[in-house]
Amino acid sequence: MPNFRLKESAIFRRTLAIAALFIATNLCLFGFIYWQTAVFETRRIMGFMERQAPVLAETPSEQIRQSMERRHYDDVHRFTVSGLFEQNGAYLAGGLKRLPPGLIPDGGARRLDAFEFADGSNSSEPAIFVARSLPDGRILVVGRNIQELANLLGAVSEALKLGVIPMAILAVGAGAFLSLRMNSRLTRAQRVLRDFQKGDLRRRLELTGARDDFDRLAEAVNVLLDDLERAINELHHVGNNIAHDLRTPLSRVRGNLERLQQMLAGQQTPLALLERAVAGLDQTFALTTALLRIAQLETGRARAFFATVDLGAILRDAAELYEPLAEAKSISLDVETGEEAPVEGDKDLLLEAFANLVDNAIKFAPEGGRIRIALEKSPLGPVAVVADDGPGISEAQRTEVFKRFYRGAQSRHIVGNGLGLALVAAIVKLHGFRVEIADAEPGCIFRLRCYPQTSA
Repeated sequence: MPNFRLKESAIFRRTLAIAALFIATNLCLFGFIYWQTAVFETRRIMGFMERQAPVLAETPSEQIRQSMERRHYDDVHRFTVSGLFEQNGAYLAGGLKRLPPGLIPDGGARRLDAFEFADGSNSSEPAIFVARSLPDGRILVVGRNIQELANLLGAVSEALKLGVIPMAILAVGAGAFLSLRMNSRLTRAQRVLRDFQKGDLRRRLELTGARDDFDRLAEAVNVLLDDLERAINELHHVGNNIAHDLRTPLSRVRGNLERLQQMLAGQQTPLALLERAVAGLDQTFALTTALLRIAQLETGRARAFFATVDLGAILRDAAELYEPLAEAKSISLDVETGEEAPVEGDKDLLLEAFANLVDNAIKFAPEGGRIRIALEKSPLGPVAVVADDGPGISEAQRTEVFKRFYRGAQSRHIVGNGLGLALVAAIVKLHGFRVEIADAEPGCIFRLRCYPQTSA
């Protein structure tokens, strides 16, 4: 089963993009609302106070002082705080104890975040002040608290937290849920397709009955799988029928040639021709047998006979089987299997695969050469190695050599039918293993990674 990474899900990534767009849009919306209210209202208050400043300056300073002492001045003119000061800044009347620093008596509105009341207390709430010189030189300062506008920013922020952020979290959660659900369906579909690829041609994609896009896609894929199953079965039947049909007449021909060979015993010339004819028929028999064997493996039915087998013992059996042939070419077989290496598979098929690799190595190894048969360890499982010091296989041919009837330029003079490595590939695929070819100096190395291959 492939490892699922949420960040790699297209649906989840799109959900994140939509959530980010949603958050950005709402931030812009709330920012615009705040600007339209707080900023606009601040400017409106500043404009109002700047327009009132010349009118206030025309009021006699004594009247202003008396109004401040009666504490009616602020209420009448809707000012939060006010103060009357001498030209040198000395306090005369009002709620301000001293002239706020930085406040110029030019009638312009300015925002101050801190000032001191006449009773000695300090204010930390923001306010807008206007200072204006009166005709007698005194300075009138009026201010209006704008804390409600600061509170508005808090209300906007709170609305953002209570509205936008939960919605974004909900959107991300929904995207994660849909992605996981989608991954579950995709994983089941991948499992079905892998089983079909391994030879279980009856497997089909699941239909939920929801009639959604995935159900329609599954229906289309199932139709394609039906066509593939029919085509594969027809192809297998054709190949099997041809092979079976060839075996019967070839058997008759071989039988007749054998009888004729017995009749011509002692006559060397016709006997040699008959022996070559029999050898040719034997090669044809081997060819049809190999084709039938590959067709049988590709159906995947042999998987029902899998059991736990010792890979090291199978390698030793393959080496022992071909030891006489190696001795005939003075080739040394170095077997390094080490401890037991259990795998799930068919013992006879794995022995056949390794035997083909050893036979192939003996064919291409030079006289007096060396073949290494070994069992190596990897973090994922055992790796079987068959290495020779022959001419090797070029990188361009390493995929081609596993195809049926393929014979490279360096192998055309060697007896064979080009099906040995194709049979190895079929057995490896049946077991879910992988075969690799690497360079040696000289020669080449076949590595069979004898553990299930999973995609990341």
